[in-house]
Amino acid sequence: MRNWIEIEDYVVEAIVGIGEEEQRVTQPVWIDLRLAVDPEGAASGDLSKSVDYSAVHDAVGFLVQQGRMLLIESLAFAIARLVLAPPAPGERRIGVEAAMVRIRKPKVLGGAVPGVRIERAADWCDLGTRMIPEKTWLDTLVQTPQGGAWRAHVEPGSSWKIPANVAVLVISGSVEADGKVLGPGARLARGESARVVATPDRPASLLVVGVATF
Repeated sequence: MRNWIEIEDYVVEAIVGIGEEEQRVTQPVWIDLRLAVDPEGAASGDLSKSVDYSAVHDAVGFLVQQGRMLLIESLAFAIARLVLAPPAPGERRIGVEAAMVRIRKPKVLGGAVPGVRIERAADWCDLGTRMIPEKTWLDTLVQTPQGGAWRAHVEPGSSWKIPANVAVLVISGSVEADGKVLGPGARLARGESARVVATPDRPASLLVVGVATF
C-alpha cells in the first residue's frame, strides 16, 4: 500500500495553449499533484525524511508560469520529472516513488473542462543528465521547440552564465549573482542573464525554465 502526499486545487495564472489569445493572455491552470513516498521516518519531525510540499508548490508554480508552453501535456511531463527526479545535492527530501499529475484549463471551452492526467513511477524518470560547459550538470525535464525546463547543478566554487531568455529558481545550495547571495527559493527573472557562482563548500541546484539551447 502506498502513502501519498497531495497538493490539490492549485491554481496558477499562466500563458499556455495553442490559440492566439492563449499566447497573449494568462489563464488559470488547475493542478492536482500526488506524490507516493514513505513518510514514516518523518513522524519524528525530520522534514528531510519526507517532502517539503511548500517547496514543491513553489517549484511547480514557477515551472508553469515561466514555461509558456503550447501544450499542458508538456507541462505535465515536466512536473512529473521534476518531482520524480532524485533529490538534488543538499535538497532536504526523500525520493518520490511515483507521481500523479493532473492539469486542467477551465476557461478555454464553454461547458467543459479539458485536461490531462499522467501517472508515472520513479524508474520512468530518464533525465538525460549531461555535463555542459563550466562544470555544470544538466537534467532535462522537458524540451520543446517553444522552450523547456531543466535542472542545472553547478559544482562547488564553479560559475555558470545563465542564458538570456530563461528564469531561474534556486532549488538547493546557494549562488552569488551580481554581488547578491541567493539561497533556496530565490529567483532570477528572464533577461537578467547573470553569471552565478556556487559557494566553495557545496554545489548549487537550479530550476531553469524558458527558451535556451544546451
